[in-house]
Amino acid sequence: MINKDDVWGNAVTEFFDYAEEKQQLLWSYLFEKIAEVTPRSYKKQILPILEKIGEKQFRKVVHDWLELVILTPPKTVFYEDESGLEYERNYILEYPNETIFARLMRALPFVADQNSIDLLSELAIEAGRNRNDKITGIAAYKLSEQAIYALADIETVSPVSALLSVQIKLQSLSLKKLIEKKLAQIAKKQKLELIELLENHLPNYGLENGFAEGEIQSKVNPNKIYAYQMQVVENKVKLTWFDINGKELKSVPAALKREFPQKIEKLKNTATEAQKTLTLQRERLEKTYLTQKTFTYSHWKNAYANHGLLGTVVENLIWQVQTNKKEWKTVWSSFGRFVDADKNPVEAKKDDLIRVLHPVFLDDEELKYWQDFIKQKNLKQPFQQIFRPIFERTEEEQEESRRFEGIILNQKKLRTFAKIQGWNYKWLSFPKMNRSFVTFQFDYKLALTEKPQKLEIELWVEAIQSHPQNVKTSVVRLHKKAQALSFEILDKVTFSELFRMIQRIINVASVE
Repeated sequence: MINKDDVWGNAVTEFFDYAEEKQQLLWSYLFEKIAEVTPRSYKKQILPILEKIGEKQFRKVVHDWLELVILTPPKTVFYEDESGLEYERNYILEYPNETIFARLMRALPFVADQNSIDLLSELAIEAGRNRNDKITGIAAYKLSEQAIYALADIETVSPVSALLSVQIKLQSLSLKKLIEKKLAQIAKKQKLELIELLENHLPNYGLENGFAEGEIQSKVNPNKIYAYQMQVVENKVKLTWFDINGKELKSVPAALKREFPQKIEKLKNTATEAQKTLTLQRERLEKTYLTQKTFTYSHWKNAYANHGLLGTVVENLIWQVQTNKKEWKTVWSSFGRFVDADKNPVEAKKDDLIRVLHPVFLDDEELKYWQDFIKQKNLKQPFQQIFRPIFERTEEEQEESRRFEGIILNQKKLRTFAKIQGWNYKWLSFPKMNRSFVTFQFDYKLALTEKPQKLEIELWVEAIQSHPQNVKTSVVRLHKKAQALSFEILDKVTFSELFRMIQRIINVASVE
């Protein structure tokens, strides 16, 4: 069953050579059973075997094997497909070892500890590090994917922080989306919204009010003392070095690189990871427009205003507060305190609701005031907010919209950008297919008392016989399970956001 042509196969063979007879029988049975059943059946069919092996024993052995596989460099083979195009296949373990090892990882959550989380995280990063979307049949990618599944299954210790860290360090878009999906499932189990779950586990990277500093003294020359500052400036995390006189240096001093390579590398990695976390959370905060997410003031203050990394971002945005469950007041936040357009303080209680302002809620006079405010304060907003394009529904836009009709798009650009944005698009080839559409699914509450339902917006395109690489835009429609819906059911924020997304795709893919 085990292939001896890789390091793990050799390690398993050596393990069986030295194991006691009872352990040999139990592990042999485990290998046979784990290859037959799916992870859904593990609790019933695999957990009893682990209990007989011994949970600590199983965990120790799998940990040793994980460390071995993490240190194993990937192998690469090249091959050609039917059309003669050359591809590469990256893998770590031989067949069928990668499948069996992946199944063992999926059993680890039953007995996992913090060390299990650390090792699975490291494997997910190492195996998925050089992911290329052109590669097919990738065992290395499969191991990364299965390590992520295993992490998400752990319940004895919270894996959320580890999943966030892995997501930040991976380059693969598909693996990032898988982690986002698993995080959403964890949030659902805990009866939280995804953004709330993540806010509860976001590290501050040692920052306070977006700032951290320290000193490093040379061992070779004690008179050489260098200072560093890590600071959030205009939504960017910057790491800056200074000499003993306070003069800013262009780069890390060479002496420190030689004496403290690991410490310097750790500081660089911290700044890089903080920047990626800031970017991801900024994107998630912007997505609250589509989910109409609100926060209680107490949660908002802890998760944002008082957070070492996110606090500076909060002050670059305009918010709305619903005090005493009455009307929404538009405010600016300064050190967790609110000020309205008349520069009057606005007091918020712990259960008052907070939301990110969408400009569709403002009249022309209010909008101009806050736009001037942002300019005067010279605030760099983490995403387009006060100057965000607004799309308002017209009387003609009921069953469909024709506001984007007749625009010529490049199919390659359309498909690429649609994929990045999470839209689906099937390539249109004339004369086999004359019409196609770009689709985007989103959760929406049709009424305040209902649970979110899956709706779908479609941008239709038509083939151009003379230019098959291009398509022409047609109508935009709204659906629920293939049933047409009127745009009238959407609130004005959701309508504006959906049409802004379509506008962005058209801006990028338009041949003009």
